[in-house]
Amino acid sequence: MMKALLSMALLLLAACTTTPSIKHSPEQLEELWQAHQQQLKRISNWEIDGRAAVRANNDGGQISLSWQQQADHYTIELSAPFGQGVVKLKGARDGVAASFPDEEEVYATDVAALLHERLGWRVPVNGLQYWVLGLPAPDAAAQRKLDGSGRLARLQQSQWRVDFKRYTTVDGLSLPKKITLNRDGLRIKLIIDQWHVARRADETALPATPPAS
Repeated sequence: MMKALLSMALLLLAACTTTPSIKHSPEQLEELWQAHQQQLKRISNWEIDGRAAVRANNDGGQISLSWQQQADHYTIELSAPFGQGVVKLKGARDGVAASFPDEEEVYATDVAALLHERLGWRVPVNGLQYWVLGLPAPDAAAQRKLDGSGRLARLQQSQWRVDFKRYTTVDGLSLPKKITLNRDGLRIKLIIDQWHVARRADETALPATPPAS
């Protein structure tokens, strides 16, 4: 009797572990993507804290990142390790005010060109403010690939390839946790440790879930 019960338990366990995951048709994935987009577009303000590893040819480095986005306006702090200094950016799509260690504040209309000139890295700030949410930027053509849940898995836009490696859940919203960007030998790996978002309906800050291991 005990042997029969044990065999039945093993069969049930095997059935549970081999249950196939739901596979959606392309049409269903598109519907999921459209619904996911609508949720993301309700986000008005957001804030992230994270880390980025940047490599360009044989050069590279790591930075800590703090980014606050309020509608079209952003405040970004890039901190180098071992007290090497902080770069602060305040701007919108039409221009940016930037402060670099031991320098006066400078102004520029192209934040990516400014960072390339000063740091040697062309960071796509204007596109990244959408990509970090898991959305394509609205002002440029894009090619996309969806994952099995109808979220962005890969995006080709503005000569950048953006791979969404991992997502996390923030109060019911699925938001990127790990993103990799590639363009012309430049590779940026971004890990988001903390999310805070506010939606247009209530503007209430939503704390992120604990970072996934």
